[in-house]
Amino acid sequence: MRICAFRRACPFLLVLLGMGANAEIHGEANLAVVSNSVYRGVKLIDHGAALQARVQARSDAGLYIGVWASRVDYPFDDRALEVDYFGGYHKRWSPQLAADITFLRYTYDKDVNGVSYDWGEIQLAIHLRDRWTFLAGFADDWIGRDERHQIIEGTYRHPLPHTFVAYASLGRQFTDRN
Repeated sequence: MRICAFRRACPFLLVLLGMGANAEIHGEANLAVVSNSVYRGVKLIDHGAALQARVQARSDAGLYIGVWASRVDYPFDDRALEVDYFGGYHKRWSPQLAADITFLRYTYDKDVNGVSYDWGEIQLAIHLRDRWTFLAGFADDWIGRDERHQIIEGTYRHPLPHTFVAYASLGRQFTDRN
């Protein structure tokens, strides 16, 4: 992991923590072994399983920060690790309506052919009845390719027995040169 990628995300995350200094902080973490992982139509693991970890801290004021990491095995390059930093603000108006604004910084363990694939994205999400999420995401330097990127996505979440959850998502990406 390159230090410069962390330096870019760290000031933003520290500001978020400071803004909620008077609120109580709650933490959570999870660990998973997955046989396959697909994100926005891109298969992240070509061969074998992957260990994924996520740690998040959130305040009663609605602020949150965290990090997610996973082994990646793209069929088109030799990157092996993705570490994503995120921070944002969550506001719940009622049991039926909530929203998030999130900044994400996607980072990778190495450059590919001298090009950094690290990039940042801002996401706005509306949550309805804890089942539906409608998201819009924006990035100016998507996957380090000097491309402007927008995404719209709808997700339905359905609880199943034994704390399992089924998700169905549909989205569209739009990309153009800066």
